[in-house]
Amino acid sequence: MLPLPARVRYQFDSDGCPYVTDNVLTTLQKEVELVLQSPLTTTQRSDGKRLCPFCPFRGFKQMKQLRVHLAKHHTKKTQFVASGTKQVKVIMALYDDAASSQSECSALLRRSAEIMRRTVVPPLPANVNDVDRRIRLVYDASGPTFMNLTAVGNSVHVRRARNVYYTHSFADLLLREMILSHAQVAWIALVFFLMLILCAC
Repeated sequence: MLPLPARVRYQFDSDGCPYVTDNVLTTLQKEVELVLQSPLTTTQRSDGKRLCPFCPFRGFKQMKQLRVHLAKHHTKKTQFVASGTKQVKVIMALYDDAASSQSECSALLRRSAEIMRRTVVPPLPANVNDVDRRIRLVYDASGPTFMNLTAVGNSVHVRRARNVYYTHSFADLLLREMILSHAQVAWIALVFFLMLILCAC
């Protein structure tokens, strides 16, 4: 059985003894502090607005408003994420991918915001912080993706089982995997867990 990606890394202290540390929050904090030090060079303008690099859709007309937003909403209390728990899940998937491949994880906030910005169509308004209620995670054969709630069922045909949205191609893939693995649920769960993590990154 393949090992699952870890959410923690092993590091070594001064005596050479390994210890486990979860440095996601530290990484996010450094990322926010870097932007707060020089927001002009680390942020971009689009459609006359200064975009928050850590939010999928948030934009401001003035730099002062962006600074206030960063200081108020991207704090340790909110785990440095202003948009909600869905972006936190993307961050953890990116971190797990980096940990499983033993590569350095960097720009987690920025990369997670870019992933959500790229997949959610049509984009959400630029004046909304919390986007959790307006988007849905949809499982597809090509991988999971976030979609605008208005597009789910209209431009994209999905099926729903409670709070799980999935496409017909995902259902076909799941059925095929069940047949190939002789309905061994543990193996199917492992395969799809790895597939979801790899496709999300």
